[in-house]
Amino acid sequence: MYSPGFGTVLSPAAEEEIVGWINELRGDGVPVSATMMQLKAREVTAALGIAPGLFVASNPWKASFLRHYRLAFRTKYRAGQTSPDDDNELTRAFVAEVCEWMQELGVTTVYNADQTSVFFGMLSKKTINARGEQTVWVKCGRREKQRVTVMLLFDLDGKKFRPFIVLKAKPSTNAETQALNVLTRHGLGRVLCRDQGAPGRKRRTNVWQLNCVVEQRDDYRLDAVQLW
Repeated sequence: MYSPGFGTVLSPAAEEEIVGWINELRGDGVPVSATMMQLKAREVTAALGIAPGLFVASNPWKASFLRHYRLAFRTKYRAGQTSPDDDNELTRAFVAEVCEWMQELGVTTVYNADQTSVFFGMLSKKTINARGEQTVWVKCGRREKQRVTVMLLFDLDGKKFRPFIVLKAKPSTNAETQALNVLTRHGLGRVLCRDQGAPGRKRRTNVWQLNCVVEQRDDYRLDAVQLW
């Protein structure tokens, strides 16, 4: 045990246990905060029989620990349910499946439609400002959180098609009309569905995606097949 006035340090084996714990969590995609690392270090010291208060996992210790084991706090770049390696495997399987469908159906061109959000006022999180000011004021139009959905479309050759905006429609205030809209028009009103043909034969979640591909084909003589 160290004499009073000297900081208590962990053994290499104890620190490697913490590193292994961090690597295990990060391997599963779990974020590890400074507080989590501090609590884990205290848990390890308690298991070693070090009295509480002799080792508190202070900020200098955390900085030295991270530097020694080549670790750092990073802003998340990607968030998802699967790891990058799993995504690569799924991508290869998806490409192989699409190629099989193309060969079986005689398809020569593949289209991919996707949706993204467009904000009315996308403000920058940082701005140049005078030093020393406690409050940095940025003018906005009170619509920085409001957004619309935009459909994007491109084909196998990389050609990009004209995007279009999908807006939200308010439900009808008439109960009978709203029930009819849900039953036969996918929740949309008569105005939006009057040019949709027979929407009852289309899947509700794919109405916009199907129209996005079908209406923007270069050659209307070619059949369009929707796989997903």
